[in-house]
Amino acid sequence: MLYSAATFRDKDVPASAHPSSAVRFGDFFLDLRTGELHKNGTRIRLAGQPFQVLTLLLREPGQMVTREELRSELWSEDTFVDFDDGLNTAIRNLRQALGDSAEHPTYIETLPRRGYRSIAPVESDLPAQPPSSAHERATTPPTAPEVTVELPHPFATTTRRPIASIGVLAAGAILISTLSVGLWWWRLRPLAKPPVINSVAVLPLANLSGDPNQEYFSDGITEQLITNLGKVGGLRIISRTSVMRYKGSRKTLPEIARELNVDAIVEGAVLRSPQRVRITAQLVRGSPEEHLWAETYERDSTELLAVQNDLAAAITAKILGKLSPLQQAHLPSPQAINPEAHSAYMRARFFLQNRRSPEGARKALDYSLQATQLDPNSAPAFSALADSYVATSDLGAATAAEVMPAARAAAQRALALDPDLGNAHTSLADILLDYFWDWHGAEHEFKRALELNPSDAAAHVRYAGYLAAVGELDQAVAEAKRARDLDPLSLYSNREVARMLYFARRYDEALSELHQAADMFPDSVVILNWVTMIYVAQGMPERAVEADLQDRSKQGAKPEALSELRRSFKESGVRGYWKKTLQPDREGHSACYPYMCARINVILGNKQSAFEWLEKAYQEHSVFMSWIKADPALDPIRSDPRFNDLLRRMRLPPTT
Repeated sequence: MLYSAATFRDKDVPASAHPSSAVRFGDFFLDLRTGELHKNGTRIRLAGQPFQVLTLLLREPGQMVTREELRSELWSEDTFVDFDDGLNTAIRNLRQALGDSAEHPTYIETLPRRGYRSIAPVESDLPAQPPSSAHERATTPPTAPEVTVELPHPFATTTRRPIASIGVLAAGAILISTLSVGLWWWRLRPLAKPPVINSVAVLPLANLSGDPNQEYFSDGITEQLITNLGKVGGLRIISRTSVMRYKGSRKTLPEIARELNVDAIVEGAVLRSPQRVRITAQLVRGSPEEHLWAETYERDSTELLAVQNDLAAAITAKILGKLSPLQQAHLPSPQAINPEAHSAYMRARFFLQNRRSPEGARKALDYSLQATQLDPNSAPAFSALADSYVATSDLGAATAAEVMPAARAAAQRALALDPDLGNAHTSLADILLDYFWDWHGAEHEFKRALELNPSDAAAHVRYAGYLAAVGELDQAVAEAKRARDLDPLSLYSNREVARMLYFARRYDEALSELHQAADMFPDSVVILNWVTMIYVAQGMPERAVEADLQDRSKQGAKPEALSELRRSFKESGVRGYWKKTLQPDREGHSACYPYMCARINVILGNKQSAFEWLEKAYQEHSVFMSWIKADPALDPIRSDPRFNDLLRRMRLPPTT
């Protein structure tokens, strides 16, 4: 007979009244008295966590059983995260025993980040012995009338659910003891042959609070764990930007490991209360898939940095062996934090990472200012403040002159508080490069940032920009490719490889990279502008115009403006088109940034106008001016004495 979800959830019938202790689902027969699973008369090995999960899912056929329900049913409160650590492994082992598939399930369906449900029809009130064949199973009649039952649970306790008999209690106690000893042995046993792991990706930690407004916290813990693992050295750690693409993904761990080209994956979860933080993590080899390590850390909220340190140290020690004193020293000092200030800091980082807009930049600035006020001794808060000031300039919420001096002061304050804070060195290097044109200072800060964290993709990609700015073009390309190796799914890292190739005059390679980036990020508005400039440099003016029109359309240009540009191109050719792009709009606003206007005037052969616009860009300290020495678009005017005068004033070597 088929049982509904309501039938299985009826808790009013005492367990002792249940005449049956067996269920059938699909091709499987489960004897709940012996804990044995059979398929067509053949016993299937299934014990421990996979068996426990199966019984709960069968008790709720067709209904979602949340991860939290699985936790509360199967594990006591003080060991809750141990179960959550092993839940993904238990589900994988259960599917393997059932011959099931996560992508095309027959028995167990995953509801991402929420829970699981059994989807095969479930029958109960069956004979105690499993049928020996499909024919016998089909013809064996029920031996008891229909009753409402609740599946007995191998981990049931008197404080959670009634037990049917003393025998079941004894069997449960034996099973608990056996599994406890097994878990103790598994955690302490040495690996006979440690796996070779050179690269790791940390997937976004799950937010177990159930509150979407807490995503900033779990994302922040993920980012800090990535940073801490990178600081230890000896491993290639994939950047946050790439791993965040797998948030909520249903892909298997081997698939993710293959796409990111890593040997192992770290996954886990975060549970936060006002006073406590609990982080769980497990390390899984990608191929062949193998569970290597799992642990739980729970501390007072003021000890969050210590928890993050312990987690990073444990993971790297599991992979590399005992950490050296130097590696241990690279981890941040586990000092107590102000939880309210740290929460504001993490919110600032969330907006910097996820809300790339003027409004997002302003919110990041508000939260980082709040963090520095709540804790004037927080180096990370001042580093976030520096980045927030820069973001307001980059995203048009403020001018560079208004915020960049304050950004430099904030970064310097962060480093005064913590000289080993790698991202503060990167932030200061960016500011010195883009606004102050302090080339020696920027180089020093970039190198120090990479010493502190060799896996910092952002530091590598920005250092590539510095190398291009000072004319080290081949090194710039190599550095950009290192950054992409650490952040393979990032638009920024992929685009920057193409940009460095453009600066190096390797145009065909640059175009190939841009086409690949466009395939990966079809909605991006920061790719076609570089395609345009490459066609200009290659002497393909018509194709450059076509690319520029596509770029303007993608960036949201008004249809009437695009029509006017096309008409100018049709009537007056390439020169007419570029002249039209320089005309102010109907409100009298300039049609382009000063540096871009200078580029267009170079295309038109208007040297005088080009230098006038470059002078304006110089006075504004435009970020684009940092690459004046490398940009092929300016090659036609490099022999002019005014160009070397610009380089001299920017403290760059003259052209030869």
